[in-house]
Amino acid sequence: VTETADVDELVNGNWMSQGTTDAMSVLVDDEVLFPMVQVGSYVSRWITVKNPSHHPVTVKLILNSEEIIDDCRGPDDIFPNFSSGNLVIDEVISAAKYGFSVPGSAVTEAYVHPYDYATLGPIHFYPSKRCGWNGSALIRNNLTGVESIPLRGIGGLSSLALLESL
Repeated sequence: VTETADVDELVNGNWMSQGTTDAMSVLVDDEVLFPMVQVGSYVSRWITVKNPSHHPVTVKLILNSEEIIDDCRGPDDIFPNFSSGNLVIDEVISAAKYGFSVPGSAVTEAYVHPYDYATLGPIHFYPSKRCGWNGSALIRNNLTGVESIPLRGIGGLSSLALLESL
């Protein structure tokens, strides 16, 4: 029986072998950082890719399904959820996945002309807990094979503290 990790390594190794160079990168940024997002809401970010070569490049966005959730801050039921700050629309709630996700309408593939740029996504961050969330996206392409870009976000709560002056 082949382990999932073994299959992932085999697939990644195969993709890397299809790359034509390892001295270049199609990634513009080193990571995708999401701001602190209220639990029950989401925020979107895009990934910009570049073609640093004089040949056309085809790129594909693939979201890694594994996420690490850590650094959680207390029980989620200490404070009430404030629906007035909720950024998620009803249609999105039913289709959303907690953590990082790529909606069905996202741009996941692009043909990038020499020395040009393209934008892939969006990637949604929709936290279910007051924790740190870490994931990754893969950018498969015919120039470097496959490149990984970390995704980082924090789930939080909206609260307001009023202090009395003495």
